[in-house]
Amino acid sequence: MTAMYNSTDVHSNLSDFSLPCWLPSFLEHDLSATFEIMRQAVSYNLRNTPERNRKYLGTYFPRSFTEILTVGDSIVAQCPSVVEHFRNCETVRILSVGSGTGGDTAGAVEFLHRLNPAAGFEIHLVDGNWDALDKCVKILDRQAQEEELRMRRDFCCRSVAKPADFGNIAASHSSLDLIITSKFLNELVLSMHRPYFNFVTAFAGCLRAGGVMLLTDVLCKLSDRYGNSCGEYIPYTMNRELDQYLSSPASLLKGLLPCSCSWCHSHPGAGCYKTRTANKYASNSKDFTYRLLQRI
Repeated sequence: MTAMYNSTDVHSNLSDFSLPCWLPSFLEHDLSATFEIMRQAVSYNLRNTPERNRKYLGTYFPRSFTEILTVGDSIVAQCPSVVEHFRNCETVRILSVGSGTGGDTAGAVEFLHRLNPAAGFEIHLVDGNWDALDKCVKILDRQAQEEELRMRRDFCCRSVAKPADFGNIAASHSSLDLIITSKFLNELVLSMHRPYFNFVTAFAGCLRAGGVMLLTDVLCKLSDRYGNSCGEYIPYTMNRELDQYLSSPASLLKGLLPCSCSWCHSHPGAGCYKTRTANKYASNSKDFTYRLLQRI
């Protein structure tokens, strides 16, 4: 069954990057989110305590949510085949790996619901932090309630230490419409050889025809757990490894959008990243400007 839409109305709705009206209050009052910038620690979330997760919810979750709406805007403008795929879905099947508290997943659901209001959702969450998973599930359940969504979801607490772990997770999934990982793979760069390449290699076969894999990550130079800069900039690492996969004979995927920056080793943060300003999302937060690294 193909759904019909007024494309002008849909695009106008999709270009609204504000948070749903229910979300800031839910984060702040129901989940006790607080605002505190954690520039170095935010890159290492697997061992977050409940207190650290509450700080993440109040500071970085809304950014992740808004960033995915930005990605959706690019898809609508430049990828008509993807738009058509999701508009024809009766149920959108999503796998989120390294889901954390779920800003990217909730943002994806928001975008896809705006794109296809009749669609239901089947969501699979994987993360190594139980408390973050619990918060993610509560947010998705509230989102389904507030927006009257048909949603089924399950979750698995599982850590990733080696490439085979990706394969073990992938073995449980097939015929997915969207695989998403956001600001997770950078945490593996110091401990795993080619995490981006290995991730895409393991999960590419889990997508159905027309499905999409979305990877976003941080823009900064890699740093260790003590805040010391080391290695290379994450955009350089991510784009090099993904290009290696896409150019290999075994590739099952193709890139839909160009790199978000004409990146190079010495100037990866040049002003060609997509930059937006979003409104403050909590009583003690500020408006923020964000730059986005994405590959689709």
